[in-house]
Amino acid sequence: MRLVGQRYAAILSWVLAAWLVAASSAAAQSTGGSAGGGSWGSSGSSSSEDSSSSSSWGSSSGSSGVASSNSYEPSLGGQLLIAVAYFACLALLFYGFRWGMRRLEARGAIGVSMLQIAIDARSRRFVQAALAHIVGESDTKSAEGLARLLGGAARSLESARLAWIYCGAQRIDAMPPTEARRTHLRFANDARARFQTELVRAEKGHTTRVDAPEPVAHAHEGEGVVVVTLVVATQQRLPAIDPTKVAEIEQLLAQLSTLPAQKLVALELIWSPAAENDRMSTDELESRYPELTRLGAVGGRVFCAYCAGPYTAELSKCPHCGAPSASTAASESP
Repeated sequence: MRLVGQRYAAILSWVLAAWLVAASSAAAQSTGGSAGGGSWGSSGSSSSEDSSSSSSWGSSSGSSGVASSNSYEPSLGGQLLIAVAYFACLALLFYGFRWGMRRLEARGAIGVSMLQIAIDARSRRFVQAALAHIVGESDTKSAEGLARLLGGAARSLESARLAWIYCGAQRIDAMPPTEARRTHLRFANDARARFQTELVRAEKGHTTRVDAPEPVAHAHEGEGVVVVTLVVATQQRLPAIDPTKVAEIEQLLAQLSTLPAQKLVALELIWSPAAENDRMSTDELESRYPELTRLGAVGGRVFCAYCAGPYTAELSKCPHCGAPSASTAASESP
């Protein structure tokens, strides 16, 4: 009987705790940071003026209107041959112009790629601090500065490879500059809309910082994770990757870290959370970033085997009744 009462008490406690978690999450301070810029210019556009020339194949006449004695008029077969040659030249000029325009359009085509990586508590603080430092020292008004910012961010993500737990990737190739700009802006705005307060924003050579109220860390959120998003518009083809394959993610980051400045059209770097005490659990991550794919076995929401209460998988014990998690119990068993 006592055991039944304990179970009911535990269930009541986690229901109350779940309500408190939901209430605190709704009012929680969600922070982020970003940096970016670009030089869209007028790449891929060109103007040309058509020039035309006229020729007169009729007989030349003098002031009297009588043909000169040395004038020559081709035969009917000769006239047909000249007409065919004339139209052949026009066709060659037309197709040459079309070929040149296609080459110009292909040279001006821009691809947009987005890479998102979630990093767990083992490297979360390191990555947050590294990105804040890189952004603080970056020149976001020049192509060279943006390339260095991209390289630094990519290397920071590479160094945290063992802590990658979720990933997402998208790529759209060969778009006209206007369409590429809209796609790049849409990807960047979507990533920046995932948090409420942007603590740092670097753009066009200026860095803006906001002093927001310090968030309160909650035990049920664990040590927290961070999601880093790179949105890149380039004139260099980047590989399409499978977000479940670590080797392909590494290959893309290696290419981004050495991308030439002249090939980089625009960049947006976004990370969230940005504040130390603004903790995001994997349970919350899966809710805010449903498009990301889990790389490891640990993550998301689990349920306590004792009281059936839900909690984030990275916790070592149930926050409702204190029972050890399944992974902890397995590791402690003889």
